[in-house]
Amino acid sequence: GGIFVSHSSAGIIDCEFSENISYRSGGMFMEYANVSVNDCVFSENIAQYSGGGIGMEYSTPSVTRCSLYDNRVEAHGEGGGIYSYRSAPEIVNCIIWRNYAYDDGGGISLRSPPSSPLITNSTIYANHADSYGGGIWTNGTNSIVGNCVVWANTHGTSSVPSQLHGSFDVKFCDIQGGFSGPNIDANPLFTDPDNGDFH
Repeated sequence: GGIFVSHSSAGIIDCEFSENISYRSGGMFMEYANVSVNDCVFSENIAQYSGGGIGMEYSTPSVTRCSLYDNRVEAHGEGGGIYSYRSAPEIVNCIIWRNYAYDDGGGISLRSPPSSPLITNSTIYANHADSYGGGIWTNGTNSIVGNCVVWANTHGTSSVPSQLHGSFDVKFCDIQGGFSGPNIDANPLFTDPDNGDFH
């Protein structure tokens, strides 16, 4: 795809990854890496396997103030926006919207212990998965979601509302359909989300 980081550290700032195509992770893929991704845009990337925008395995990245939209996983894969396998990403102040996964996790897929992903101050909006977890899907991770808006995500051929699928620690979030704990279920009334204005 756009960039591959392996067994190393990297800082990526103010870059745009667009219209890249790869078997695994269209925009960026990292393995055994410590990567800082700040103020970047990932759009219209395509992966055949997993991670339309960003994919990671055995890594500890931070993804901050990034926008990921219109990325796709088109064949037997997960994580339209972000795919994480045995990794501990920190996803902060990001907008992840209108991504698609053939299998699970239209917006984000978080797979396998002992990882502890953290997602805070982010918007997960209008993503779609053909299987489960239109917004965020997890399996076997200790995932924390805090102060986020998770709204208008869907799954399945009939586009059933699907915000979170799996076990999460969710606090102070606005989740469509509600979620147990100190969370709310209130339309965020974004200005023009179809055109990327989430004010």
